[in-house]
Amino acid sequence: MTQWRYSLLEYSQKLAEQLVADLEIHPVIARILTVRGLADSQKARRFLHPSLEQLHDPFLMLDMDKAVERTIRALRDREKIMVHGDFDTDGLTSTAILVHTLKSMGSEVTHFIPNRLEEGYGLRNDGVDVARQRGATLLITCDCGITSVEAVDYATSLGIDTIITDHHQPEEKIPAAVAVLDPLRPGCNYPFKELAGVGVAMKLVLAVVQHCNEEPQMPSLMRMCAIGTVADVVPLIDENRVIANYGLALLPGTPNIGLRALIKIAGLDNSDITGYDVSYRLAPRINAMGRFGRQDIAMELFFTRNRSKAEDIANTMDSLNRERQRLVDRMVEQAREAIEKQPDIGMEKILVLGDERWHKGIVGIVASKLVDSYSRPALAIAIEAGLGIGSGRSIPGFHLLDALAECEDLMNRFGGHAMAAGFELPAGHIPEMRKRLEKTARSKLKDNDLQQEFAIDAEVSFSDIDEDFEEQFALLEPVGYGNPNPLMLTRGVRIALQPRSLKEKHMKLRLEKDGKFMTALAWNMAEEMAGLCEGDSIDLIYNVFFNNWRKERHLELEVKAFQKVGD
Repeated sequence: MTQWRYSLLEYSQKLAEQLVADLEIHPVIARILTVRGLADSQKARRFLHPSLEQLHDPFLMLDMDKAVERTIRALRDREKIMVHGDFDTDGLTSTAILVHTLKSMGSEVTHFIPNRLEEGYGLRNDGVDVARQRGATLLITCDCGITSVEAVDYATSLGIDTIITDHHQPEEKIPAAVAVLDPLRPGCNYPFKELAGVGVAMKLVLAVVQHCNEEPQMPSLMRMCAIGTVADVVPLIDENRVIANYGLALLPGTPNIGLRALIKIAGLDNSDITGYDVSYRLAPRINAMGRFGRQDIAMELFFTRNRSKAEDIANTMDSLNRERQRLVDRMVEQAREAIEKQPDIGMEKILVLGDERWHKGIVGIVASKLVDSYSRPALAIAIEAGLGIGSGRSIPGFHLLDALAECEDLMNRFGGHAMAAGFELPAGHIPEMRKRLEKTARSKLKDNDLQQEFAIDAEVSFSDIDEDFEEQFALLEPVGYGNPNPLMLTRGVRIALQPRSLKEKHMKLRLEKDGKFMTALAWNMAEEMAGLCEGDSIDLIYNVFFNNWRKERHLELEVKAFQKVGD
């Protein structure tokens, strides 16, 4: 079991009580808002009740006027346009939004999504060649392109104009495109910097429609934008919160046949859809397509008008996602076996593991699971034909991209940010990379940094989780990165029934405190809970979530950590 510690987040009781009085909200909800810097009643009200009026003017984004002018000219002159997207959920939904809107405005538009396994990420010269072969004179990127200086120059040499829509960190040199839309680029004064790629693409759509004095199809735009925004793990604050809140509420009634089929296969039909549902049910099925080089299937799902075809595609996505889950489980188990056989690896402050049996499209998930298990940065590398194709995930306090930059001479390419990165290098360089990264990790990380720490929003009793709390807890949705599901602590919880194993990995518990009973799920904790028995008392750290199983909606607990009282 990973070592862990917790701390109770500080808050002002006086300010929380003022929120209770001003907004007539539950005391625990008021405490959560206060902890998160929302003690001002006006700010708290905007947070609890996001609206489209809170969206910023798209023309505040640098180069938006240029992007709109060039797009309008292409529409007017019947030019062929190619949208170049990306193979993850953010990139696919971005592509869908742009293609759908441009088609509805009369454009002859096509799309291209690079194959993750064969072509890799981003706009490259071969992607430009596809645009040339299709006769496109305008190339619009989404969720990529901000670092594609060479590819944009190549497109210009072929007489193809480029508009970039991206949200990743730019490098020192900005591509010489007709327009570069990225809130993070120097000189851009757009008030919100954390949009997902799909958010930037939607801003272009809204600006074009606004210029043409037409009404935007907000429901369809926001549904797709919400999926991409939640899936890309951008902070669910400000505009992202508005997008996710509005779009998720509309998803159950979507007229899009493909989305309906996907929602049904994920077991979410006839129920509300939360950020959790997108993150763990919808997005994994969409992402699985890119991981197996089947990204075009996802685009077919978004565009098909044939119900039978939509159901076939959704079934394929579900099947591939199950295969992805099996591969991940096997790869994680192989990684753990390697650590057990080589104790020196497990003693290091950063895990660097490679295997010739691993699938390169899934190493990022494996790295994430290793971080969860061992509470330290982890790199997982698929070795194929003498090359290591890897992905890394980090922990607070260790800037992964900066660490990889110290190994730049060992690698063919790398990129990412503080918490996640991808890279490629000759397999023979992996031992030296491990050595250098470990040296860096030892200089940056203390032993305490490798303990999982839980920042508790509120210590409560089960009696606090009453009907008013349940009703108002929904106002915190969507939860996710930047607006995490509140962590709760309850001490002295009694195990009311013998814990039950689910699929030999998970546990289901019936718990009681102060006469109130709750159901709890503990994912991947069967081994840790093996010694718990009916009647035992535990201190419990958990999230609360809505279970929509079989059309019934009720609150349950998701166990994050526990300690048996007396141990």
